[in-house]
Amino acid sequence: MNYQAFLNDLSIKNAISTNQKINKHVRACLKDALEEGLIPKDFTQGVTVAGKPVQAEEEKYLSEAETKKLLAEIRNGMNDQTTTRWMAIIQFAGGLRYSEVAGLTYDDLKKQTLRINKAWSFAEKKHVPTKNELKRTIKIEPSIASELKSYITRQRRNNMKVGIPNKDKLVFLSSPDSPPTHAAMNKSLKRACKRANVKEITSHALRHTHVSLLIYHGMDIVSISKRIGHKSPTTTIEKYSHIINELEHRNDEISDKMVASFL
Repeated sequence: MNYQAFLNDLSIKNAISTNQKINKHVRACLKDALEEGLIPKDFTQGVTVAGKPVQAEEEKYLSEAETKKLLAEIRNGMNDQTTTRWMAIIQFAGGLRYSEVAGLTYDDLKKQTLRINKAWSFAEKKHVPTKNELKRTIKIEPSIASELKSYITRQRRNNMKVGIPNKDKLVFLSSPDSPPTHAAMNKSLKRACKRANVKEITSHALRHTHVSLLIYHGMDIVSISKRIGHKSPTTTIEKYSHIINELEHRNDEISDKMVASFL
């Protein structure tokens, strides 16, 4: 009864997924205690875990108007020292995972294409394969490609000037051998959201926003799937079904107009 009261109190404060994790860890501890004979029974048996509903990660994205406001705010005052701002721009422009942005190296930019063939592991402090080990080359908007090329040139020159070896040839650095952490990126993005007066998002929402806007603007699912590094179009459809469903009405109108044009 005491443990259920504890969970009930957490249900007011936390998301249900958080409380499920807490209960899972407590049960794991009790299993060991039971085996050692330290307690007579498992008091987590039969409890109810509740909490605030959680919005699916894929549903966390900005509208087109919100995106324009946020990107304008990120660009306002951006310079070579605001590394996380540059990373946010590139993450949105390519629909990349944060580890893929962090793992970009000097030779990954070729004219107007970006090669995504590795990611950065903050735990291991080195490059690792991309998620699903899928490599891809994507096209990015010409002016963004040009800006990134100039940024890389300036960073390489500056690193040589101050004696930063950058043995991994990372485009984005916050220390001599590592890019900004995910937490640092999210803090920077949170401040930008506040300044832009839009809802707060994490860096991963930049990827979801990229995908959602491509769908709204009519890019086919197969091309989107290849661009963002999914195993198959089915994965993309499953993750973004909520957006695809929103477009059913528009698709019905397209179908009606097509048929009407022949009758």
